[in-house]
Amino acid sequence: MPVFLLPPVLLAKIVFEAPLSDQKRLRSTCKLFCTIATPFVFKTIVIDFKRIRFTPLKAINYLKQIAEGAQLARYARSVVFKSTSTRRKPLNRLWTSIKNTRESKMHGKSIEELLLAAIPLMQSLRHVIWDKFDPGTLDPEAIREIILRLSSLPLLFTGATIDDVSSVIANSPHLVNLSIDHGFHLDSNFNLSVLHVISLFNKFPRGQFSNVQALDLSGLCVDLPPSSIPSLIPHLRHLTDLSIWGFVLPAVFWDYLCDANIHLECLSLNPCEVGPALTHYLSSFTGLRQLYISLQKPSDHSEYVEMHPSWFLRVIQIHALHLTGVHILPSVPGSWCLSELIIGHLLLCINLRSISVRVDNDSARVKGSKNVAVSVAFMSQNCSELTLGNSNSLYEVVYISGTL
Repeated sequence: MPVFLLPPVLLAKIVFEAPLSDQKRLRSTCKLFCTIATPFVFKTIVIDFKRIRFTPLKAINYLKQIAEGAQLARYARSVVFKSTSTRRKPLNRLWTSIKNTRESKMHGKSIEELLLAAIPLMQSLRHVIWDKFDPGTLDPEAIREIILRLSSLPLLFTGATIDDVSSVIANSPHLVNLSIDHGFHLDSNFNLSVLHVISLFNKFPRGQFSNVQALDLSGLCVDLPPSSIPSLIPHLRHLTDLSIWGFVLPAVFWDYLCDANIHLECLSLNPCEVGPALTHYLSSFTGLRQLYISLQKPSDHSEYVEMHPSWFLRVIQIHALHLTGVHILPSVPGSWCLSELIIGHLLLCINLRSISVRVDNDSARVKGSKNVAVSVAFMSQNCSELTLGNSNSLYEVVYISGTL
């Protein structure tokens, strides 16, 4: 019986049960089998960076099938990025080598452009695997572009995650800026697994550590257990910028930073729990340039009030000559709102370019020169940005903003 007379269900079953090598052969036999086998053949797409380097023309043809014409990327359910090598010599500067295979009149678009163009077409993608990287095979720029495009795909977060991000981090020796958004902007009803911060660094070989200088972590399901902090600190030995949004760091974290002599230049905490550990850490060194803290509603109001004088007498005063940005945003009226005491210490910060503070209703109603909002406006002649907000509002109400 001719193949085309067989029921479509039977043909699909034949293709489904065949191994991948046979599926590829069936796809090349006739138009009918090509139509049936194509979704199975391209269900998993493998991007082998080693082969791309040594057979660029073949890679261009393969990526053109995926990204252009038939746009076979739409069938992908899984994509595997790999860079296995049997050679002893590492594949250094691999992405640079890929970039050197630029578009020409003969070849059309470059490998880089085709690869990045293919990812947005993978609308059914559910799994991403980073497999067996050699150190130094991928440039951080390439990793960033790939992950940015993957993050926009709709189904990756539906019961699946990008596997082995820690492998990408461990195999990016030049990575200095690391930003992780773990569902911070997702709906609150979305079921998202907890991200343990230490897991980002658990693929480093024993005795090797991260070179990260700027770490930005955001998400409502991010966790840093105190027991994991000793293992985390060696990966932060070069850290100068730290930004945390959506979760609170344990107090003992600041003790470990202090003991390791890790001195931050920029610190952003939202929410922030002011306490002795954070105050002691920020008082233990000089050179802080930017301080952005959004104070959460205190569980212990007495400690919240008591920390206020020591914070400004110690922290702001110690870093006064270096601070260029101070943003202190309390969630409730009281001592942390703009006052003459705060203005007095901000006057010591001669290099301030950005100020953001909040005013309670009582202070805002004061007339004339005694109004703290007026005072801070006159004080900030060198500022390029000044924001005053109402502490009773859920969202900051801007009274003054712009160039002075």
